[in-house]
Amino acid sequence: MGGEIVREHTRTDAAMPLLHCHCRGPDAGPPKGRATSSSVLSRYHKVIANSKTTSSRLQSAKSAVSAVTNYLQGSHIFDVVPKFMRNYERVNPQATLLRNGANLSAVLFALSKGRAEERTRLHRITDTIRQIPEEPFQKIGFVETAIGDVMAGFLAEPDSGLNNDRLIDARLLSEGTLRMLAVLTALETVPTRSRIVIEEFDTGLHPSRAELLVRHLADAAKQRKLNVVLTTHNPAFMDALTEVQMGGVWICHRDPGRRASVLSRLVDVDSLETIGLAGGLGDFVANGTLERRLAPDYGERRRKAMRSWLESLP
Repeated sequence: MGGEIVREHTRTDAAMPLLHCHCRGPDAGPPKGRATSSSVLSRYHKVIANSKTTSSRLQSAKSAVSAVTNYLQGSHIFDVVPKFMRNYERVNPQATLLRNGANLSAVLFALSKGRAEERTRLHRITDTIRQIPEEPFQKIGFVETAIGDVMAGFLAEPDSGLNNDRLIDARLLSEGTLRMLAVLTALETVPTRSRIVIEEFDTGLHPSRAELLVRHLADAAKQRKLNVVLTTHNPAFMDALTEVQMGGVWICHRDPGRRASVLSRLVDVDSLETIGLAGGLGDFVANGTLERRLAPDYGERRRKAMRSWLESLP
């Protein structure tokens, strides 16, 4: 793609910069084949190297592409898979959590051996995760091997009736506990001011822990200035959201008219603010109310129902 950028928006504090490009600019020269193994952004400077556009416009284009690239590099996506967290991982002081969370043990171990700030992050993770699993434990511990591998786990409380030196390692922990541990670790280890996306983050988590998770997510986002995007189908988590937090909820649903999936703001779907009356967002979704609201003829059916009710009054 060798076109000229005709519009740019480079606010990085609110929304991702938008680039609208012509596929072919008037001075782009003959078309050239481009490899599909990497993105256009990563090759943009080479693509426009022979462009005949003016230097000022070329600099503007390069600046806009750099802004988009920097924005995307500050985004972190996680789709954690607990079964991958049950193995030994090679010790790495610079470990960063992988998308599927497979190297969770190595990341936690790096925090435990890091500076005071990193040990404080591990302490915050421990304080929260202690309230979730059924096993009574006092702290996160590790098993190290002679060849430099490590596996994380929990050490029992002194009065638990268990051997205090016994490590309940990752192979014995539930999927819900491992998933929660990975989510907390992601929140504490991505760079400050990052954008973090977590897919189905609460799968396997007991419903009674939803409020705790919501509270920690909100605290971590505020403290570390994170922009957090979560996906869920869990009614218990939805019910745990505060009224303010529900203002940031978007619904992904099928639009029959467009024959495509679309995103709608919850506040637009629930314009009459009746969710609270229905018992919470979780009930609003679980009892089918949301699905009925999203039907194309919902507004007309509601108006007819209201007219019928008014006409029935004495």
